[in-house]
Amino acid sequence: MPVTSELECLYTLKKQSQLWIYFTLESILNNPPVIDINSFFDITAVYGTGGDIYIPYRFHKNAQNKNKYNKKNYFANKTKEVAWLVSQCDTPERNELASKLMSYGVRIDILGKCSYLFKTLKPWSFSVSSVWSACHGTSCNLDLKSYKFFYAAENSLCDGYISEKYWEHPFNHDMIPIVLGGSNYSDPKLAIPGSFIDAMSFSSPRALAKHILAVSKNAKKYNSYFKWKKLWILDSDNIFCSFCRTLLNGFKLRKNTLSLTMKMEKCSKPKLKFYNWINKVT
Repeated sequence: MPVTSELECLYTLKKQSQLWIYFTLESILNNPPVIDINSFFDITAVYGTGGDIYIPYRFHKNAQNKNKYNKKNYFANKTKEVAWLVSQCDTPERNELASKLMSYGVRIDILGKCSYLFKTLKPWSFSVSSVWSACHGTSCNLDLKSYKFFYAAENSLCDGYISEKYWEHPFNHDMIPIVLGGSNYSDPKLAIPGSFIDAMSFSSPRALAKHILAVSKNAKKYNSYFKWKKLWILDSDNIFCSFCRTLLNGFKLRKNTLSLTMKMEKCSKPKLKFYNWINKVT
């Protein structure tokens, strides 16, 4: 039975006191079309700020006690350049940028089943050779701590979509995330200012590669990307617990319809911007 028909059947049983919530942490491109199911839902709970309830992959907030900042040398014991954990191979934008960066001398070590896409690389230097989900053991964690950067390119370039690629491994292992996405990373609601290298903020992939290599060789420049720890802290709150707390505390109904919240234009514009940028050489 089609999804719409199933919803229609369930909708006949819906009580007036019930709220139907459209919840997703996937990008618009990885969700089914919502046009036909728009009218069934009362509110949206999504990764971007355009929904009724904002559910980011990880919460962050201004630090209350700025004196607790640990001014350590994050450059120490970092012997390798860029780590990339990837298991979804059909992602042309981030694959193309990775190839460009490697052609300009940036070393990217790949863990995951997609490493076969880059024939110029020697086998990865990680001590485990599996897909993303396997990289949670002690040996993998030790390997990641030796990297200076993490290639945190999204599989979908969509406005507001900033996933665990930025929020988890880079911050858990004191690496600088190199981000590629369709979001405004300078918005403090979406990301932590000063904590990342935003690929498309540079004039070209060559300029980006030049910057990565310069930071990779300079302890002072490298450590500057960790000054955010003085002003910001990562919240350990579980996203689902926070979601429930929001429901209990109250919220406003329908800021946008589901079709507006999940409109394809939020992905098509960033994609066009990327292809206007990727072939620039200056």
